Amino acid sequence: MKKEFLTQEEEVSLEGFAESFEKRVLQLPQITEKDAEKGMKFQYKLGEFDEPIVFLVDNPFEAQLMANIIQEILEVDAKLDAKLYDKLYDKLHAKLHNKLHNKLRDKLHGKLDAKLHDKLHAKLRDKLRDKLYDKLHDKLHDKKLEYFYASYWNVFYSYWLCRFEYCHKIGVLDDEETKELREYLNNLNNFGSYNLVFEGIAIVVQHPIFFNRDIEGNLHSTETFAIQWKGDFGLNFVKGVYFEEDLFSVFFKKKATPKEIMEMRNQDQKAVVIEKYGMDYVIGEMKPKLIDTFDGMSKVTGKKIHYELLRVKTPAGERNLFIAEDHSKHTRHPILVPIVSDIDNKEIIRWSQAGAWTFEMEEQEYLECIKEGES
Repeated sequence: MKKEFLTQEEEVSLEGFAESFEKRVLQLPQITEKDAEKGMKFQYKLGEFDEPIVFLVDNPFEAQLMANIIQEILEVDAKLDAKLYDKLYDKLHAKLHNKLHNKLRDKLHGKLDAKLHDKLHAKLRDKLRDKLYDKLHDKLHDKKLEYFYASYWNVFYSYWLCRFEYCHKIGVLDDEETKELREYLNNLNNFGSYNLVFEGIAIVVQHPIFFNRDIEGNLHSTETFAIQWKGDFGLNFVKGVYFEEDLFSVFFKKKATPKEIMEMRNQDQKAVVIEKYGMDYVIGEMKPKLIDTFDGMSKVTGKKIHYELLRVKTPAGERNLFIAEDHSKHTRHPILVPIVSDIDNKEIIRWSQAGAWTFEMEEQEYLECIKEGES
């Protein structure tokens, strides 16, 4: 008989399970060379590959440099990242996934996916992976070295393990069915934070030595790296938003000018910086004059929204300033828009015209995304 619903006790435990799993895979202690060797040999064996020679290095940049050296000296070009991960995924995921479908009603299966799988997938993937890639790629490109795609098994590819571990916890999957899964989870610490894998050779990066988070769990520091490895290699995050080193210095170590803030292209970064400096500081010199305003609900997010259309003075002349406030994140996004639209040649005098212009939409099409509110 399939399990149709969670008990009240299981519902309560589910709420904190994803959070505890995230902490488990993001905050792991330092490992020894013996630990790294044990972890990688376990994965290669599970993936049905010959045991590798294992190197443990201090940070992701050292791993990339070592990979270049290994390729040059030994002419190793058989990268295993996709093949090995696919085998591990098939071994652990496919088998358990099929078992769960036989034991859970579709509705409950979907609930667990939404609570444990999809939420963690986005959260863990976006925490570091793309940001780390960008920084490493740029550094290596400057040195005319090749970037090797890395596998983040314990941090970024482990989100799906959480669902099966929870189902084992509440008795849907038994000990025998989850034997390999639990062995894999017991080895998480030994995998390192970032791995480069080749046929016969594996490079394991030590876990970070430092994390700093805000009360919402986002990587956060306005003074130093939010995450740091040995060797003074780290990344800057403020409220979970990544900042390149030069931008972090301009906006958090020095005092940026309103012009520098308004010229920021990344809207997430701009919102964080505006929260630090305050909207009055950013637009005060522009002598803003309110033209139109709106309070309502977004059909897309279901969250409250607040829009303002202001007329401001800039060095290039008068412009419109469209301010969109996201109540769910408590952030405000100012965007300069023209007084006359270059799409339909009409003067922009309504907040909805300005919003439509920013998304290159027709005004009516844009309005259909907004629920009625008091304007």
